[in-house]
Amino acid sequence: MAVSGRGLDARGGNSDNAKVIRAIVFDFDGVLADSEPLHLAAYQEIFSDFGIPLTREDYYENFLGYDDEAVFMKMGERHGWNLERGKVEALIARKTEVYEAVVGTRDVLYPGAADTVRRLSSSFPLGIASGALRSDIELILKGSGLERFFRFVVSAEDTPESKPAPDPYLRAADLHGLPANQCVA
Repeated sequence: MAVSGRGLDARGGNSDNAKVIRAIVFDFDGVLADSEPLHLAAYQEIFSDFGIPLTREDYYENFLGYDDEAVFMKMGERHGWNLERGKVEALIARKTEVYEAVVGTRDVLYPGAADTVRRLSSSFPLGIASGALRSDIELILKGSGLERFFRFVVSAEDTPESKPAPDPYLRAADLHGLPANQCVA
């Protein structure tokens, strides 16, 4: 694939007349990293303190895609817990501690992801637009040494609507300083 300062046209060749790709926006989970096993491990540790097993199947079927608060609330409903705001906040804080400890023990980048980021960063500015929490993304990026390749991270807390709404990608294009049609996600 030929790359120049002008960018790439839709066919992968250089062109001054075609729509030009001038920047790249990556999603995070499911594209660069698979952090769900880390979240599962953290939840398993916390729920085991209450004598509640959480299987992989149960997690992926009933809790995947929920934020920490919703996971604890759903589990609380399932087990008849009366979870006041302070208790939920304490569980979230504990989950964050456990998650951070687990991140250091596992490589969650997909094979080839780091090499792809390094290669593309030599030709394009890179950013991330994700529905994940900023702290989770930054922890994995720092642990993998990839944080320096990204100009910015748009995370769950940065836009009014998260994916699948276009808000994170539109914000990413804005941070790149480009029209959305000059960015590829």
